[in-house]
Amino acid sequence: MAVFAGTALLLAMAGIYGVMAYAVTRRTGEFGIRIALGASGGNILRLVLGQGIVTALIGVGIGLPARWRSPGH
Repeated sequence: MAVFAGTALLLAMAGIYGVMAYAVTRRTGEFGIRIALGASGGNILRLVLGQGIVTALIGVGIGLPARWRSPGH
């Protein structure tokens, strides 16, 4: 059971990394414009991390109720 849980955790981490990498790649131009208009690197980092936290919380919000409704629990 621990091996499957560990594998699931690694897959989830890889998935979140992939989604965040894709989102940052898509928004690189926007970040450049923000920096040109005076945003600091910290502001850009906060923007990206905030989006990542929201993505993770949405996943937890969907996953926990799904876990509690599963027949094995």
